[in-house]
Amino acid sequence: MSSLPPFYLRVILVRHGQSANNALVESGGWPAYYKNRTADAPLTDIGREQAKRVGIFLSKMAKESPVPIKRFYTSCMTRALETSSLMYEASTSLNGRNSSSNNDVQGDVQGDVQGTVQGDVQGAGASTDGAGAGASTDGAGAAISLLPRPSVFVDAFEIGGLFDKRPDADMDREPDSNTWIGISGLSREGVTTLFPAIDLGDESRPPILPSSTRATTTFIPDGSSSSSSSNNQSSTTTMFSPYTTGVLSKQGWYMSKRKEDESEGAARTIRIVEAFKALAVSLLVNERGEGADKEVKKPLGVGVTPDGSQVKKHDGEAIILVCHGDFINVFLRACVSDPSMTLEAVESKGGRGEGLQFAVNNCSCSIVDFLPGDSTVRVIRINDVRGVADVELEVKELLTGAPR
Repeated sequence: MSSLPPFYLRVILVRHGQSANNALVESGGWPAYYKNRTADAPLTDIGREQAKRVGIFLSKMAKESPVPIKRFYTSCMTRALETSSLMYEASTSLNGRNSSSNNDVQGDVQGDVQGTVQGDVQGAGASTDGAGAGASTDGAGAAISLLPRPSVFVDAFEIGGLFDKRPDADMDREPDSNTWIGISGLSREGVTTLFPAIDLGDESRPPILPSSTRATTTFIPDGSSSSSSSNNQSSTTTMFSPYTTGVLSKQGWYMSKRKEDESEGAARTIRIVEAFKALAVSLLVNERGEGADKEVKKPLGVGVTPDGSQVKKHDGEAIILVCHGDFINVFLRACVSDPSMTLEAVESKGGRGEGLQFAVNNCSCSIVDFLPGDSTVRVIRINDVRGVADVELEVKELLTGAPR
């Protein structure tokens, strides 16, 4: 029996930096948030600083990581796209190949996002010519990041989706389901213009979605109800949610005309957790080489295939996912087998369940390993804020987004 360590997939969940909406909650409470929120809020100055710091933190982590960070995904919400772009540029600057990028990216992204995103958020496409957060370039003296170039993971949006208040909504009353209307979000052109550091490539869907994790829904533009994949109401089958097509298009990415409810958001997040588990199995199968038996057995967890041959000495890979606070809460609850965070529970009882909750700060890191050999889920860190603030020295002004 080989002594090789078990193969695993590491997922590094990073909450976005402080957004304008987060700042509203912290300064004026939830009434101020509901009355003055921005549908697709950009980062604050604090949020931009947090993003740069966590980019440097993860770049240093990447140098000593037991598994290589090979992929970097981000939600399509503006606050996540901006966070990811700043993280990537900070990593580039840290590597010493683009000394001006750290200052340039703050000014470029801040100016472009604040001046353009509200006009583009309905999906019409951005129109600015700003440089934005530049991506790696080719040739001599090219900027090189220690982190992979970020790409979009459309379905990793915050629970609730992308929504704004209806024009006739009375915001002096307690909001309800009739208060909000869904909006489509940044278009593909808008993301390219505002955030050129984001790699859209030829296809915007990340390759982590095995068919076994498909939601039994079809895309329903008005978001009024869900249906099985055999229903003919629509021909576009989604992976995780009935409210997106799973890709970033010229129309945007959030296709519902209403806010996602909590049980739908929880179910979507749980399916994403299951997709990561399936990806871990798929990666391990690929490590064994083409033509190998695809049945995964427990001995694989100690580095041995069923036929007795060893897997490669490299024992896994890591993925960064820049996402959102409520999304991370449900993700972690599903990982620790919270009985209220199963598909059956959220679909039958509604909501996000009672009891266990994980509060995470802006730009904190939570790390989970998926070990396909014996189906273990290993939680490594929760709400690690070392990349944002020095807690021991009481430098806490950058700790936002969760109770202290």
